[in-house]
Amino acid sequence: MAKAQGIGHGPANDGFMKASVEGRVVTLPPQLAGFFDQDVEVEVSQYAHHLELWRLWVRRRDGSLRGAKVTRKGVFRAAATRVQQALPQVSAQPELAAYLAGYRLECLLKVAVCDRLEMLQLDPEADRRLSQQEGLEIQLQGSDGHDLALLWRLAGLDRDKAGQRAEDCRTAFRWNVNWRYTVPKAEAQSVAEFLSAADRLCGFLEERL
Repeated sequence: MAKAQGIGHGPANDGFMKASVEGRVVTLPPQLAGFFDQDVEVEVSQYAHHLELWRLWVRRRDGSLRGAKVTRKGVFRAAATRVQQALPQVSAQPELAAYLAGYRLECLLKVAVCDRLEMLQLDPEADRRLSQQEGLEIQLQGSDGHDLALLWRLAGLDRDKAGQRAEDCRTAFRWNVNWRYTVPKAEAQSVAEFLSAADRLCGFLEERL
């Protein structure tokens, strides 16, 4: 794993901290930046500089590790764009197209959640704030992050669920991340309907974001 060395706080001392990783400057979220004030070692793995997507590990004095995955909202927006570009190429494979369309919608909803929280990324702090807001445990790095109905609500969009959009939500929210393996036979019979609904919802979100 690469080592990170703290080199100072971000603009206006916003809680984020700059660190150097293999000669590149990265931005650490507040919950990890604070560890640089302690006698600990920070290691970085799975770091993609061009996406600002990384997994950070803080090694404590006793040798234990604490990790956090941080995904910048730009990653979700970029993924949604790439999926949109790819969809025409898989039109002859409707089940694959259905999975990708649902993933595109998931990514755009995560951007909307970031915007509502006024945060640049989804991370443990986002989970904490959402859990407090909803009165239940939210873990967007787990299965909650693939629940389209939940993401829609967390993005504060329930007031925009009426008429055709409400029908589109009912149709699109049947999507399940396990469609990457296979689409259930009952759902496969209505893939065209799903694709249309998901595309309209994505268009609605893109106009807002």
